[in-house]
Amino acid sequence: MTGGSPFSMRASVFFAMLSVWLCLATKTQAAPMTFEFVGNGGNCDQCEWIAATGVIEPDTAEKFAAQFGGTTFGTVVLDSPGGNLKAAVELGRLIRKSNLKTVVAASEVRPGTTFYEQKPGHCLSACAFTVLGGVERDVSPGSKVGVHQFFNSEGLFDPTEKAYTPLDFSELQRISADILQYVVDMGAEAGFMTLVGRNAPRTMHILSEDELVDLRVSWDPNAFTPWTIEMDGEGLIAVSRSRDETRREVVFCLRGRGQFMMTQWPADEWGYLATVIEDQSHLKLLGMTIDRERVVVRTDEDKLSFIAPFEGTPRPEEAAFGGLYFMESSLELGRRSYWVAPFNADNFDQAYRLAVNEANCIG
Repeated sequence: MTGGSPFSMRASVFFAMLSVWLCLATKTQAAPMTFEFVGNGGNCDQCEWIAATGVIEPDTAEKFAAQFGGTTFGTVVLDSPGGNLKAAVELGRLIRKSNLKTVVAASEVRPGTTFYEQKPGHCLSACAFTVLGGVERDVSPGSKVGVHQFFNSEGLFDPTEKAYTPLDFSELQRISADILQYVVDMGAEAGFMTLVGRNAPRTMHILSEDELVDLRVSWDPNAFTPWTIEMDGEGLIAVSRSRDETRREVVFCLRGRGQFMMTQWPADEWGYLATVIEDQSHLKLLGMTIDRERVVVRTDEDKLSFIAPFEGTPRPEEAAFGGLYFMESSLELGRRSYWVAPFNADNFDQAYRLAVNEANCIG
């Protein structure tokens, strides 16, 4: 007798079942997902994108790979009611491998033109797993991300039917573990799966703004956290970090020497700035103009640090280009600004006052 073991055959059955899990519990007339490279007519990084619209089917990931497999920069804008879970995960992994961003929005043709614009859309059920594949992830204003339990369509409409054996349940747990591993690999919180498991197939839990951020469904690694106070030796420092914790901004004081702000970045990513800054005459820091010669540039292992003194009172409301930026000194080129550090003004005033208090200086 040829063929696999009973367990391997049951595993195949479960993967077949997986192809219908996380479809919407109600019938949908949405067409299969298509991919189209579109734009709004502008000239910017976000002015063109890959519009991914429709139901995720078993071959959706293969279609994406065939059309955009060589793409390594850009954004996938998702608008989908859900579909095939296995394909949704495969598509998410392809998006991550291609270093693409994801946005939840509907891509619609602007009336009377060939250009597109982004309107409120939705990414429901299986699609919620695909969006996690983005290296950066955003849910546009008015758009929705929804989750519920994955399910077998036959069991959904006849929940009393005895369809599973102990071996089936064992395989189900393994598949659940694989899905959880995917969620963690993509950098989202494991609590995302808790929401999935707590909501019955015929329901749809729409994630709140807080849930989107807390579970890292919305994810901007470059965004900085509100300012907090931390101990440093016998003193205090004010700190704001990027969400991926690779960069930080620190305000501190040294007794008798003044107040300072240190901006730290990964040296392998931003090392060229050490050379660029040498050609500047001044820097702009929180609304203050600072002589370049007073700025210390230091590389420690894998970190590049800019340490600048405060000359006057910081005005964070004037940090239009971020916490720190350069001004070219060349008259031939004219004045030009270089964005260097994003800046989150939340809690800055309170943290700043504590960190620069003479009693809290770190040295």
